[in-house]
Amino acid sequence: MAMTIEDVEQRAGRVLNAQLRNPNRDVQDAMFRVLCARVVKFGNAASMLRSAGYAEPAMVMLRCIYETYLWTRWILIDPKNAQQYWDIGKREAARLTGKMVGQYEIKIRDFPKDSHVRQAYSDRQAKSIDLPDPSRLAATVGVQRLHDAVYPLLSWMTHGNILSLGEGMLASTNGQSVPTGASELNVMLFDVMAARVGEACVEILETWSERHEVAPPFIWK
Repeated sequence: MAMTIEDVEQRAGRVLNAQLRNPNRDVQDAMFRVLCARVVKFGNAASMLRSAGYAEPAMVMLRCIYETYLWTRWILIDPKNAQQYWDIGKREAARLTGKMVGQYEIKIRDFPKDSHVRQAYSDRQAKSIDLPDPSRLAATVGVQRLHDAVYPLLSWMTHGNILSLGEGMLASTNGQSVPTGASELNVMLFDVMAARVGEACVEILETWSERHEVAPPFIWK
């Protein structure tokens, strides 16, 4: 039976719970838990959207899950990558906090002195570090074939895929209202993509959690 987005969320949740029961304090495992939690969060969001028939918004969440898969492979193949990911996260949080306090009606004094927001704000002048784009990341972690099969379709669906875009253009050209509701055809396409992306993501999470090994590159079948 093909994996569903609900399966992805639940199995990632079990991995996260197991990790939290026996936490390792090194940076690599800490970043693994962060990324695992991200899969649970976006899996839950995708599941709710898919259940309502909104496959295109759900595909945005699936794209985030796939990119999380890439980052997970990257931090696990080399502990130095995990440290870099941690450093980048801290810098970007600091820069974003500084920008929010500077441009919007957010007052730093409204946050407790020991809050993460105040800590990030104190480092707001940190320089930005560019992250590898998904294509370069896929090549680095050895899943270029999977990336070539998955990412273009995820991007099409995210930005208004051929099916929905064509449907909307036809309706608009004919003077009809552009459809905004659920699409059964797009749900079917989402399910196919979720099964493949989900298998890859769950495999790397469970393999690391159970054996502390990096799963081999996922092969699209």
